[in-house]
Amino acid sequence: MLALGIGIGPTLGGQQASTPLPATVRIAPVNGDLAYALAPHPALGAVALRFQRNTGGSGFPNLGAPWEAWRMTAVYALADVEGDPATAGTVLGADVGAWDYAFQIAAIPEYGGSWHGGETLVSYTGTDLSQAGFVPAFEFDQQSVIRFSNGTEIAISRQFSLSGQGAVQEAIAASSAGVVSTRTLGMLIMHPDFCRFSTDGGASWSDIPGDDSICAIAKPFDLVLRNPITGHTVRQVTNAPSQPQFTRISARRLARTKTYNEFDTAGVIGTIAAERVLTFGLTEPDPPPAWAPFAESFTNASASNPAAPAGWTRTHPSSGVPGPAALPGESWIITGVNGQANRWVRDAPLPPGTYQIAFDYSAPDGTAGAFQVMNVNTGSTVGPLAGPASFTSAAPATASLTVTVPEGQQGYIVVNASNTTGRRTIITALRALALPA
Repeated sequence: MLALGIGIGPTLGGQQASTPLPATVRIAPVNGDLAYALAPHPALGAVALRFQRNTGGSGFPNLGAPWEAWRMTAVYALADVEGDPATAGTVLGADVGAWDYAFQIAAIPEYGGSWHGGETLVSYTGTDLSQAGFVPAFEFDQQSVIRFSNGTEIAISRQFSLSGQGAVQEAIAASSAGVVSTRTLGMLIMHPDFCRFSTDGGASWSDIPGDDSICAIAKPFDLVLRNPITGHTVRQVTNAPSQPQFTRISARRLARTKTYNEFDTAGVIGTIAAERVLTFGLTEPDPPPAWAPFAESFTNASASNPAAPAGWTRTHPSSGVPGPAALPGESWIITGVNGQANRWVRDAPLPPGTYQIAFDYSAPDGTAGAFQVMNVNTGSTVGPLAGPASFTSAAPATASLTVTVPEGQQGYIVVNASNTTGRRTIITALRALALPA
């Protein structure tokens, strides 16, 4: 097995075994550019990692092809290693973006490496991802080069291991004589319900805002992210904070929760490096929210935003631009702006169950936005649980939909304004009823 030599925290099996280990890690190729590595896990049943290559970002500011290096793009929990992660797994994190490293030269400006591209494979030694079967551990040593359009090259050395107990070890080093503005070694991309973090082993927790703003987490060697709805956790133990040029760990959450191990953002790289251990766990989920059928009118404003009704949060745009909305009398008026998302989320979620959601409204200027139910509270409208149901009637009318919130999730009611300037949505009431399962 790989001996990455992380000098902090648990190493979770980074030493050469004195006796042969049982072949418990399953390699499941899908095609030449997509494969899974599945390992038993003492708490989850099994952990599955998805690996891809020859795919990535192709538009500005990404370098684009080639994307020749293998990279992790998803983590799943499932009952056992014989399962199919794509159909039977619980998604802990699935995103084709960069989990490993990314670099930017601001003067060009271009991003390169991993999903951002411009990366040519020099060598790969280790487990063959094209061969189905079982191995004691999935591990590889990969060398690659990222080439930017101004001639700057970054040499990447990466070692990776998934043990027979479902733990990950990873070591990444980047070397270059070039001036590179942004350098990130080691990221996590989890489901957006991973909204809490701890830097003291779970003794205390803080929230990651759901508005895509930068959440500075300082310089913890030990970082835990938690999904309070399912109880799933991911723990990163890293030596990055002790390395030259390291600056901080940060996080952002919207359609995904992503953490970044950030290094100095100016000057010549020289060599930067980081190692980490990733472990996955399961805690007791938070109790589901109390819920009862409700009818809501829009007469009380939020204490923090007089243009928002009490109990609602404006999530878009996240830049803090004032939202074109008002609460005159007993209605909530949201006015569209060309090219601007004006989106609001009801703070209180719907627990698992089946519901009918109805808005009383009018749209006097023509079709003016819609509402839907999402499984995250960030305002993301990707993959709704139900909807959208559009606000189309100039005369007073009702827009409704039926939604089923699955076990292990929560439902959030999201209202979207029109993206046409001047088109108004006048909302007078919201009703929610539970339906028989």
